[in-house]
Amino acid sequence: MQVIIFTLFPQFFDSVLKTSILGRAVRNQHLTVAVVNIRDFTTDKHKTTDDRPYGGGPGMVMKVEPIDRALKNFKLTKGTPGERIILTSAKGTMFTQAIARDWQSLKRIALICGHYEGVDERVVQQLIDEEIRIGDYVLTGGEPAAAVMIDAVARLIPGVLGNESSNVDESHSLPGKMGHPQYTRPENYQGWKGECNSSKNKTAHMAEKRDDREKNQPRTAETVLSAITDAYRRQHQLTEISEEVVEDVIKSIANLYMEAAMIGVPHKEVMRAALRGMPRGAQRAFFRELEEKYIYQVNRRVSNRLTPEDLFELKQEFVL
Repeated sequence: MQVIIFTLFPQFFDSVLKTSILGRAVRNQHLTVAVVNIRDFTTDKHKTTDDRPYGGGPGMVMKVEPIDRALKNFKLTKGTPGERIILTSAKGTMFTQAIARDWQSLKRIALICGHYEGVDERVVQQLIDEEIRIGDYVLTGGEPAAAVMIDAVARLIPGVLGNESSNVDESHSLPGKMGHPQYTRPENYQGWKGECNSSKNKTAHMAEKRDDREKNQPRTAETVLSAITDAYRRQHQLTEISEEVVEDVIKSIANLYMEAAMIGVPHKEVMRAALRGMPRGAQRAFFRELEEKYIYQVNRRVSNRLTPEDLFELKQEFVL
């Protein structure tokens, strides 16, 4: 995998890409990372990459021209199969473990680090595949977010972790799932008792406690929407499709739709989550079949229904 980072502050990544497991992954060529200074693609002597908002307003906005030139220099084009162009943005989709797994199979990932008040909206409309955020807060720049995303994806690449089972059955391997407790020796430290992970009777007990804890995990809009995206990805990644498998996936999706409705998630967001899990061709088919029996019945049972305006907005985002 090749990762290309477009940033105004390339020195930010000097330590990140040389440290710990990520540094070892780069040294062992499990992934290659190029850090590109956007200022190198300006045309004026001051290397200007930002300007005041057109029409007025606070702050500065990153210009479209240097970003466009930088992407073209690396032959990066929106919608290219096996590649993804990402803009770090506080208004983007929340980054999740499911997205990290999806990106793991890509050949190239381009990460554009946003800065200042934001980025010229034409970058979003014309040049990138999606906007991504890592949390519901605002950073001074997109560099920390890019580092987080690279780390999360890199550890899923075969050979990066010393033990291939390390990323199996871990926190967030399913939406809302948390890892089980771990202990080291001594078993008793100052009266604080640990449990031996290899003991059969204790393993069963810990598994039972883990299941109870997972059942009690609160289901939020983020976890339900992530689960919907995951379900559609699984549906479209199946190589051997039987009627039974399709039926199971559809039932799972229907249950998730109803769970989303029960906690008040707008139906437009449910549809957006579903579309995120589909390849482009399936997205087009999804809109064509929207009034088919299954989708229609689910839509009819959801109180916060999809309006014509919602449908038009989704078509603009995913198909047009």
